[in-house]
Amino acid sequence: MKTKLPRIVVTDWAFDNLELEKTIIEPNHIELLGKQSKTESDLIALVSEADAVITQFAKINAQVIGAMKKAD
Repeated sequence: MKTKLPRIVVTDWAFDNLELEKTIIEPNHIELLGKQSKTESDLIALVSEADAVITQFAKINAQVIGAMKKAD
């Protein structure tokens, strides 16, 4: 049985790519998933299974936080 890696999602970014973040995060056996997300529905879909969220400008409201199944 394959173990699921912890997942960090990046909601949006203004720089070219997430290569620097990947070189730091992925060697630690953590999945990095980035998707340019601006709408509430896109954000909800993206963060629902995340262990952690990195955001730059995206508006993270109560509905988005509420969709985070792993949030305590």
